[in-house]
Amino acid sequence: MDTTKSRVLYMLEKSRGEWVTGQTIAESMSVTRASVWKAVRMLREDGHGIDAYPRRGYCLRAGSDVLSAEGVRAAFKNAMFPVPVEYAETIDSTNAELRRRGELPDGFTLIANEQTAGRGRLGRRFYSPPGTGLYLSIYRKLGWEPERARLVTLAAAVAVSRAIETLTDTHTSIKWVNDIYVGERKIAGILVEGDTDYPTGTLRSAVIGVGVNCATEAFPEEIAARAGSLTRPVLRVQLAAEIIRGLMSLNTSTEMLDAYRSRDFLYDRHIAYERNGERFTGLAHGIGDDGSLLVRTDAGEVTLGAGEVTLSRWANEEAALKY
Repeated sequence: MDTTKSRVLYMLEKSRGEWVTGQTIAESMSVTRASVWKAVRMLREDGHGIDAYPRRGYCLRAGSDVLSAEGVRAAFKNAMFPVPVEYAETIDSTNAELRRRGELPDGFTLIANEQTAGRGRLGRRFYSPPGTGLYLSIYRKLGWEPERARLVTLAAAVAVSRAIETLTDTHTSIKWVNDIYVGERKIAGILVEGDTDYPTGTLRSAVIGVGVNCATEAFPEEIAARAGSLTRPVLRVQLAAEIIRGLMSLNTSTEMLDAYRSRDFLYDRHIAYERNGERFTGLAHGIGDDGSLLVRTDAGEVTLGAGEVTLSRWANEEAALKY
């Protein structure tokens, strides 16, 4: 982005909803008022809702929801850990791009308005249309020992859930291990791809991808029955900043596990899962200290450390098996 344009946007984002005179902007940037006006015109062409009025100056509307790196940085307000943020209008996958780049500064974040090849767990596609979602990936240097490394996805899920709840005052649930739900609909997903030191099992670093359906209304037929969006409006730059805050404070504490358990979407529900190509059913009844899913079956208790779990066809039916 043009330097003047970028700096004008940052100033307007910092004063979102308030008037800033062109003279104030020009003097703070050591440019002419004509340069400021040219930058504002380009920002309007990009979709930013900017009002202009003689003697009052410019105002970025409080509800203007256009993603930008400047907007995310401005949303940090007085945070003590500014991180590098980069924006892409369209990209194949934010996770794939960070992995292509290799080692990056801790906290480096890439946000996108659209992904053409967004990915979820097990190679599934994550629907990422333009303008209605938030898609970001953050590079974290962790150095976590194996016991902690197994909890990284749970910790990321708690961070994303808390960010959504903070800005929307809406309760979220987490479907083991990495899907965020509001009610019975999935509104966000997380994909963690780590770099592990195999002799020791230490998680040296991780690319953590997050996709949130903020205002998506139409979904592909194959996911339409279970996909949804946030039930309350949120500015995506503010949500991105809140998620980054959480992902920069990842931890594996008992408090984190308790927070995950309190949002357990599957608790006390009948589920189906696969082991060695064979399908089983059981009753989910909690999360282990190592992040595993605890399941009661007619053959006894089963601990799932990985894999795909779905609600079984017996869920909420009177004829459901009793475990």
